[in-house]
Amino acid sequence: MYFFFYYEPYIALLGHLNTDEDYETAQKALKSINKKYQKELVQSCTLVQKNEFHGLLRQGSVLMNLIQDFEEAVCPSGIRWGIGIGKSSPEKQPASSWEARSAAFQNAQDAWKFLREQNNRNASFTTDYYMVCSGDHEEVTHLINTIFMLITSLKKGWTRHQREVITDYMKYGGGQAKAAKRLGITQSSVQKSLAGGSYYTYQEVMDTLNEIFSQIGERKEYI
Repeated sequence: MYFFFYYEPYIALLGHLNTDEDYETAQKALKSINKKYQKELVQSCTLVQKNEFHGLLRQGSVLMNLIQDFEEAVCPSGIRWGIGIGKSSPEKQPASSWEARSAAFQNAQDAWKFLREQNNRNASFTTDYYMVCSGDHEEVTHLINTIFMLITSLKKGWTRHQREVITDYMKYGGGQAKAAKRLGITQSSVQKSLAGGSYYTYQEVMDTLNEIFSQIGERKEYI
C-alpha cells in the first residue's frame, strides 16, 4: 500500500499549456475528456485562461489515462501538470468557486508553482508533472515525482515517428503486425520505434503509476 488517508482524498488538476495559440484545440480536447471521464470527475476540466484549465477527480485509477488522452489530443503542444491530492467537496460546484475551498486544488497550485520555477531557471532537471499531497506522504510523493521526471525524460527523447507509433500501440494494442498495418509501415519499423523510444520501459512506469493512483477513490471507511 502506497497511500493511507484519514480523509477521503481527491485529485485536483491544474494543466498549463506552453502556448495559448491552441485555445480551440484545447477546448475540443477538454470536451472529449469531460464526456469520457464524467463518472470520475467531480468538477469538469474547464479552461480558466486560454492556456490553463482546472479539474477535480474522485478516482485515481483514470488519472494517467486522462493525462495521456489530453496530451495526445493537443500534440505537439507541450503541457505541464500540477497535481494536488487532498480534501475537497464531493459536490459539484460553480467553476469559479470550488477551487478556493479545495485543499486538493491548493496543492495543485503549489505543484504548478514548483514547475514554473523549476523550468524557468537553469535547473539540474526538468519535469512536466509534479504532485503535492496533504498528509504524511513524503516518501511516496518523492517516488511519484521521480517517476514523473523519468516519464518527461523519455518522452522528450521521442522523435515524431516514435511518438506516432507508441501512441498507436498504446491506444489500440494488438501486436506489432496490426500496428504496422494501421500505420501503413513495416513491422520492422514498428519494432525499431518501440525499442528506440524505450516503449516497454515507459509502459512499465505507467503501469506502476496506475497501480499507485488506483488506491485513491477506493471505497473505504475514513477515520
